[in-house]
Amino acid sequence: MPIHGVALDPRRPDRVYLATSIGVFVSDQGGGRWQRMGNGLPTVPVFSIVANQRTGWLTVGTHGRGTMSRLVTQPV
Repeated sequence: MPIHGVALDPRRPDRVYLATSIGVFVSDQGGGRWQRMGNGLPTVPVFSIVANQRTGWLTVGTHGRGTMSRLVTQPV
């Protein structure tokens, strides 16, 4: 599965997000175990991913569905 981007959660050092050709995956074990991220994100190619430390939002850029944002941690 192609990986197009990685985002690290600066508030939770063990949380890692992957942008892949079949959606977003998240690990709460520093990459030891992965699961598909739900939260209404579609199963489409995701080519960019950014975790905003200040606001707590994860923003992804998809193929064919535009950009989407989800609150993943509490804002500062």
